[in-house]
Amino acid sequence: PEKGLIKLINSTNKIKNVLDLGCGDGRNSMFLASSGLKVVAIDDSSAGLKKLKNSIKGQDDIIKRIYLKKADLKTIKIERNEFDLVIMIWIFHEIGAHGVKHIITQAKLSTKLLGINYLSFFLLRNGTYMRKGCYYPDELAIIKQYKGWKLLKKKKVLITHNHITPSSKKRSTKHRHYICHLLFQKLTNQSK
Repeated sequence: PEKGLIKLINSTNKIKNVLDLGCGDGRNSMFLASSGLKVVAIDDSSAGLKKLKNSIKGQDDIIKRIYLKKADLKTIKIERNEFDLVIMIWIFHEIGAHGVKHIITQAKLSTKLLGINYLSFFLLRNGTYMRKGCYYPDELAIIKQYKGWKLLKKKKVLITHNHITPSSKKRSTKHRHYICHLLFQKLTNQSK
């Protein structure tokens, strides 16, 4: 799971219900559920959700805490004031500028008063891996969308890791990403 997410969960007992938008194969959802939290894990990839479902087979304590849902992140509507924590980790590049604006609006609306939104996304930077046709937002544009919320954390890190990329011919390749982590807290229940 995301290191910053582990630190957040270990630092508070006020988080009970979590929404994982763009859960992918569920690495963060599984961690959250194994920490005793109720998780709604949403992704638009059937393959990712199937992988998550297979990963938790036989783990009844985790199965009872995770609800899986397939939905288009660019158009989804989410219940208001439902979640103590909403996470959006490494999904912005996949859904484009309009999708990011929509999903942030939905995340904010679905967050309970004093709840937290945890965002982690790739930034443009020379020397890092960036896939053609993907969207890489500016962190200041994202911060502006959280007007009226308290910025709890802003951190940028350069990571190196291995995975298969579209240009790596099905072989895992080592590369770098520049990532921005933002944590915001909802201070009022205004509509947006």
